[in-house]
Amino acid sequence: TVASLIAKDILLLPKEAGGDGKVARTWKSRENAVAFATWLIGFIDSLLLWEENDEKQFVEILGTHHKHSLGKGFQLLPEDIRVTAVDKIYSQEEEHQKRLNAITEEELIYFKHPRSKRLSKGGMLMQALTKKKVA
Repeated sequence: TVASLIAKDILLLPKEAGGDGKVARTWKSRENAVAFATWLIGFIDSLLLWEENDEKQFVEILGTHHKHSLGKGFQLLPEDIRVTAVDKIYSQEEEHQKRLNAITEEELIYFKHPRSKRLSKGGMLMQALTKKKVA
């Protein structure tokens, strides 16, 4: 599944790089880690929005029992990276709504505008991502 590929190929240190496939990746560039975290949130946002539009819960990785669940995946990213990613997503939300259809380089690098109600600013999911342990 996509969730297992994200976990194995991005979040975990691969065996080829000296890892055992169970250790979290150490990011060489903090900004790359933050950008990845924002786009992972964007991926989750799309899944949540899909569920909301269909008025059903069917995305397995959103459940805590799944091997590559949302919480387990985000737990592999350091807390400061998750906090920075959440801050980036909401840092210019109001400014973006005022602008015309211009896209900045920053908006290409970082996911910025969640559409799911469950990823609203100050919501439970976003608060959970900023905690030391994602539950």
